[in-house]
Amino acid sequence: MKKHAYLIMPFNNFEILKKQISLLDYPQNDIYIHMDAKIGEFDQEQFCSIPKYSNIKFIPRKNLYWADFSQVDIVFDLIKNAKEVDDYDYFHLLSGVDLPIKTQKYIHEFLKDKDEILLAIYPHTISYSDDRVKYYYNFLNYKNYRNCKFLKGVNLMLMYLQKLIGINRLRNENIKIYNGWDWCSLPNDFASYLLENEKKIYKIFRKTLCPIELVYHSMAYNSEKFRNKIRDVNNFQNSSMRLIDWKRGKPYTFRKEDFDEIIKSKCFFARKFDENIDFEIVNMIYDYIFEKQIKELSEISF
Repeated sequence: MKKHAYLIMPFNNFEILKKQISLLDYPQNDIYIHMDAKIGEFDQEQFCSIPKYSNIKFIPRKNLYWADFSQVDIVFDLIKNAKEVDDYDYFHLLSGVDLPIKTQKYIHEFLKDKDEILLAIYPHTISYSDDRVKYYYNFLNYKNYRNCKFLKGVNLMLMYLQKLIGINRLRNENIKIYNGWDWCSLPNDFASYLLENEKKIYKIFRKTLCPIELVYHSMAYNSEKFRNKIRDVNNFQNSSMRLIDWKRGKPYTFRKEDFDEIIKSKCFFARKFDENIDFEIVNMIYDYIFEKQIKELSEISF
């Protein structure tokens, strides 16, 4: 059985991260974590002591900014660090507020010999996605940009000026832009394909708006080989195997009353959770999956 790499990008909710690491702990998994440099002091030893079966590594820290290319850059760092260790079958990208809602045995057996890209993608080009790449988006790597009306106003004026003078970064690029969810699971060959095209990706997507929701999708759907490996382009949850509810929130934060819905889901992972809103649902899922996983581990010979 081949190994999987879990690539985690937490920002807060560190009690959830502890539960997450514990549920990902499995003989055929390794765990790679990037901790945002802006968080400051962080005691990683308490997290490194959690796994009994998996290797865990905190990669060198960088500043991560919302909607900025730094998110893509850090994913590349996570993949590179993992590939230095092993030729993993799958790379699962998770936030720090995701939880597995299936056991690791189930996930490994489901994906065995499948070579599918688990990626939620909208398989059509739209002007909004194009506009996120055609123009230069400035100030996204400023710490306070998200809540700064002045910088956002300046950026809007610069956007208007770019449109006025005919800026179009896609004019000479042979690529169509597609979007979707950023959290995904990538087979080894597609992860390698992304790294092989790293310079192209940096050229096209640097200083664009929220490229983490565009890069995998555009690179996969512009390739006939990888387009046909996307699991299900007609259903975001089935395609990504992630239970995410955008109807009740942005996205919705699960509560204890959602337990049955979560456990009955066919997805591998659910997001999002918040220990400050409802930690009981986190414990309920943890106890349920952990008990099943311990039983399965006792029955498996590796």
